[in-house]
Amino acid sequence: APKVDPAPAGGTGFAAQLGSFKDKASADTALARFRASGLSGPVSIVAADLGAKGTWYRIRATGFESRSEVEIFCGKARTAGAQCIPASR
Repeated sequence: APKVDPAPAGGTGFAAQLGSFKDKASADTALARFRASGLSGPVSIVAADLGAKGTWYRIRATGFESRSEVEIFCGKARTAGAQCIPASR
């Protein structure tokens, strides 16, 4: 599996979203699967209150210095099974 490393923490606010899940257990399972396939670095699950849609749990990788770094990371993350998209921090 390809090794997928976000930049070190403390970037200027660029992030990648690796998935969004309706329940925390699904997000935890997906994060464990991503880590097993080589994902490392500052990755966490963030709860997002979407009002009428309820709370969703997003897997976020942070610490990127530019959008182009996020796009390179997402290309690698997609090969590991993530639905990676650039996101604001």
